[in-house]
Order: sequence, then C-alpha cells, then structure tokens
Amino acid sequence: MLTRQGLAALAAGIAAIVVGRFFAVIELFVIGTAFVAAAVVAVSLVRLRRPHVAAVRWVHPSVLVAGDTGRVDIHLRHLGRVRSTPFELVERVQRAGSAAHVARLPISPLAVGSSSSTGYQLPTAVRGLVELGPLRVEVRDPLGIARITQEVAGVDEVTVAPRAHLLEIPQLGQGLLGSHLL
Repeated sequence: MLTRQGLAALAAGIAAIVVGRFFAVIELFVIGTAFVAAAVVAVSLVRLRRPHVAAVRWVHPSVLVAGDTGRVDIHLRHLGRVRSTPFELVERVQRAGSAAHVARLPISPLAVGSSSSTGYQLPTAVRGLVELGPLRVEVRDPLGIARITQEVAGVDEVTVAPRAHLLEIPQLGQGLLGSHLL
C-alpha cells in the first residue's frame, strides 16, 4: 500500500526518531514523528476513499485486423453509498512477443448510483493475441505516499487476424500457365 515515496518517508521518519532520541535532539524527534504520522494518515485516507464500482469492458469491432485500430470501452457503475473520490483505472495491455503497456484512465468523482464510460484506442500492428487486463481501480493520496488497488474486471483476450490481400485470379487460357491448366 505504501509507494516508494511512502516507504522512503517512513524510513526517514523512523531514522529521525531514532537519531533524535539517541542524541536528544527534540527537533529530529518531531520531524520523524511528522513523517511517520504522514504515512499513517495517507494509508488510512486511501483505505477510506476506496470507490466501490463495477466495470464492464467492450472491445469493438469484434474482429480486429492487423494494422487497424480497435477501441476498448469501459462502462462503470458506482455502487457506493456516498460520492466517490477521483480515481484512476489501470489496465495492462500485453501483446504476444512484446513488452506490456499500461492504459491509465483518470475518472472524475461519481455520484451515488451513477454511471460513467471511458475508453482507449487499441492499435494492432501485428497479428496474434492481445491480452487485456486485469482492470484495476487505483486510488492515491494527494502526496503520493500511499495507494490502494482493487480489481474490477478480469482478463480478456482479443484475437487480431492477419491482413487479407486481394489477388487477381488469372483468366484461364491466356498465357503459358493458363494453357497448361486448360
């Protein structure tokens, strides 16, 4: 739940408390306590602010061809009893044989019982499978000390078909090959 910055703040706070206590420097003790308190407040803040949402993912067109751009739409429904806080949807996009990319979609606060939609483009350079997900909700505190994630949709696979090329069929009877086929 603590980010890298949160762990650094907690470690700095503990070190300042120990050094301040050891050398009887009250200022270091106060600064260390403030760092530790900031980490504790950040963790409790993200736990209380966690939104309760349900998500449905829709990929269209249903058949993707290499070189085309598809679209992934995500429909959210807020299930909480109070207005949600701003949060971010995070989804991993993994193509076969390449590094994973992460789609990050910021979401504004949602009213009680409301719905929202968002989406992103899915470029398809090569044929094969594209794995989407899992879709997670991520909430961070304003200082970036703590974050919490919650999975709201599973993993989907999208098949990207190879691009079709139209070939002209030769007329039989014209040319060497045509006369042999006749």
